[in-house]
Amino acid sequence: MSDHTAILFPGQGAYLPGVLANAADHAGVRPVLEEIDRTAAEYGHTAVSPLVLSSDAADLDTLVSRPSELSLAIFAASLGVYELFKAAEVPGDVLVGHSIGEITALAAAGVVSVRDATRMLCWRHRLLDSAALPDGGMLAVKAGAQRVVHLVGTVDDWSLAIAADNSPHEAVVSGSERGLRELERVAEAVGLKTTRLASAYPFHNPMFAPVAKRLTEVLDTIVDHDPWPRIYSPMLERYLTGPQDVRELYAGHLHRPVNFLQATRTLSDRGISVFVEGGPRQTLTALVGQTIPGVRALAPLSRRTSATDVIEQIRTTAEAEAWSTEPSGDSVPPPPEQPPVPETPAEDAGASASGIPAESDGASLPPKQDLAAQLRQLFADSVGYPTDVFTEDADLEADLGISSVKQVELLTRVLDQYDVPNPPNNIRMRAYSTLPRLAELLHLLAAGEPVESR
Repeated sequence: MSDHTAILFPGQGAYLPGVLANAADHAGVRPVLEEIDRTAAEYGHTAVSPLVLSSDAADLDTLVSRPSELSLAIFAASLGVYELFKAAEVPGDVLVGHSIGEITALAAAGVVSVRDATRMLCWRHRLLDSAALPDGGMLAVKAGAQRVVHLVGTVDDWSLAIAADNSPHEAVVSGSERGLRELERVAEAVGLKTTRLASAYPFHNPMFAPVAKRLTEVLDTIVDHDPWPRIYSPMLERYLTGPQDVRELYAGHLHRPVNFLQATRTLSDRGISVFVEGGPRQTLTALVGQTIPGVRALAPLSRRTSATDVIEQIRTTAEAEAWSTEPSGDSVPPPPEQPPVPETPAEDAGASASGIPAESDGASLPPKQDLAAQLRQLFADSVGYPTDVFTEDADLEADLGISSVKQVELLTRVLDQYDVPNPPNNIRMRAYSTLPRLAELLHLLAAGEPVESR
């Protein structure tokens, strides 16, 4: 597999509490985490290892307000995962990072040491903390970049910019809070779905250019080496070839856009046939699946699992065919050791295959228990899992690897079916991470009662 494999290191939002909890004792993981903790402490940061080793650690919504910890946790998780890939003797042919994942790729390839990559992240946060930046964030729009450019042009706000061209069906915009709210309103008016990303800053935006001028100061004390495996940069839109590329990448990673769509197509054209997620969740492999339908993709840590299982999964994939992504997106591997079970038959002739009544527009919600059963069938059909894995206490993301974007997509389908009002933009979705809690959320929305918010 490694002759034609790209390892993808995710950026903003690719965090799962305790994702390495079952891999902590692996020989390669612990030293990496200890090095990150030691270096981060020199910059006044608390240890990051508890965030990736304890399932009770702070969740994503909480860490958004602690961006330095969040980015260090994303970095630590991805490097820990890569240690497992190396143990499986599948280091990849090309390494690709998305946003801060590009710094992870530098460390994974040995271009810079783990210590120096950690210093690069800590220095970046020191500059961000001291910069006078407007309140802002990032917004994913379910449309191609060209359409989103036209959409942005209708909003009277200078700060809005295309931050990432992710796939033919998704582009990300960064900018001020006021501008993003107006963009959400315009997108809704033309029927486009939007999702706020877990980001404390409007990254990949020209407003960061003044900060970028000071970024490279830290590089004067960093030793870099020729990259191996090869690194392809979606931001620079080319392979890295030497120290000058490292400097250009680091200097531009705050204010230059990410062209992940172009990177995916280029790598596919040049013979890369397998894409592996080098971090928690299946964010990047899902985007690859949207761009190249039918491509082989693997997301071994889309949920918490043991080091042994990850290594075995990678080795097995190296010897046989990898899972294929569907043209519609999420590359979610089936739960291990869960035999298929017959699907629950529809209870009446008016039910669709998903378990949601096909003609229920505007109908009143069923009782919570019945609604949870319908949600179970809907989620099972959508992601290809047997229904019995959706137990009452199964966390949709942490235990089953169903991304928050996918959850919102399916929830929206139910909202439309029953004509339930949309939740507020500041809803805390992590508070509704099981099927019974989702059923409760739907009843709260239908009754116009308050829901948990950030």
